Amino acid sequence: MRSAWRPASVVEVIRETRRAVTVVLDLADWPGHRPGQYVDVRPATCDESQHRSHWIASGRSDGYLAVTMAADEQQRPVPAPDDVTAGSILQVRGPGGAGLPALEAGPDPLLLIAGGLGLAPLRALLRDWVAVDHQRPLRLLYSARSPADILYRDELLRLAAYEELDVRIALTREWPDDWHGHVGRIGDDVLRRAVFSEPGGSYTIVAGALQFTNACAHVLLEIGCRREQIVALPCRRSGH
Repeated sequence: MRSAWRPASVVEVIRETRRAVTVVLDLADWPGHRPGQYVDVRPATCDESQHRSHWIASGRSDGYLAVTMAADEQQRPVPAPDDVTAGSILQVRGPGGAGLPALEAGPDPLLLIAGGLGLAPLRALLRDWVAVDHQRPLRLLYSARSPADILYRDELLRLAAYEELDVRIALTREWPDDWHGHVGRIGDDVLRRAVFSEPGGSYTIVAGALQFTNACAHVLLEIGCRREQIVALPCRRSGH
């Protein structure tokens, strides 16, 4: 049974990239959430059919709800990122989904793989990792189109300062001449270098477009990761 729609006031809109914004929301009686859960969001004037699902991008201890939304290929998101401003009223339903058990799964190394907007649910987990469990070895492999398309750039720089966290970024379409990270799509060779020395003992979460998560999961299984230790989070698209 789905939860009821709640009114939510937009506290802040943070421009992340040329296509994406993070919307910070204030809700009364918010029940809380876990990393990997999502909410349905719609403008206050829209009907039931006009909503969009967004992964929750805030940690459990942040004290607020945040979602990162981006225009899709047809530039027709609901609501449109450029139409959301501080003081706007949206309607929110959720949280939905089971969430991620990764931080409670034990001390094994944790590998996070994200493509594009798939970094949003992993940001929630990273914030929990900082707040609760930042001694656990963790590696983030993130794919973006260009430097201008990297989500949460400043936050990633701060996270990279932790000795226990290894941040790796791959650029797929545009990169500067002095770029020392990977260029091109995340494929077999990149994933083989990203997994921990004993892949069967690590926990892996892959988030992004469906084709991206399926392709990564297939390679991880070939490398030796166990199926039960791979969680795929395909990006949520239109309302349903």
